[in-house]
Amino acid sequence: ADEIAAILDRIGIGSTDVVGYSMGGTIAQALAARHPGRVRRLVLIATFAAFPQHRRRALTFGALVTRAWERLTGLGTPEVRTGYLLRAGAVEHKHSRWLWQETHRRHPDAGAQSTLATVRFSSIDWVGRLDVPTLVIVPTRDMLVPAQWQLELASLIPDSKTVEIEGAHHEVV
Repeated sequence: ADEIAAILDRIGIGSTDVVGYSMGGTIAQALAARHPGRVRRLVLIATFAAFPQHRRRALTFGALVTRAWERLTGLGTPEVRTGYLLRAGAVEHKHSRWLWQETHRRHPDAGAQSTLATVRFSSIDWVGRLDVPTLVIVPTRDMLVPAQWQLELASLIPDSKTVEIEGAHHEVV
């Protein structure tokens, strides 16, 4: 969030509309909270205010085991992500080579660190104080961020608007 504010300073943008998708939605929330006045309007897609405590432990454990597996075998998250996105229909099979290359560009340690940071994130104590028009877009069949979590986020933000996209998965964008 602070880096985004610095980029806005660098390119001469005082205030702007911000869209945050998935993990980017947590960053967008933090930007609006840490840098009031920088965000004119906020759109949050397939994101959350906090992971439930019981899910935090499981995901932290999973991220650590996945990273250990990747270090031992050289295989892991990119292969799983590619397979999932193709099977879910989020990416057409004709683009599978591109998808494979994109998922393998991400550094495994950075991926594990971003997963752990996402799991630790919580805006529950402060998101309700955001004073910016907010739209929360909820894909109802999201397998990564359950719709219930997204609706909870919307309920915490006074006067936010919610749009549910029936049957959409996490890859709704």
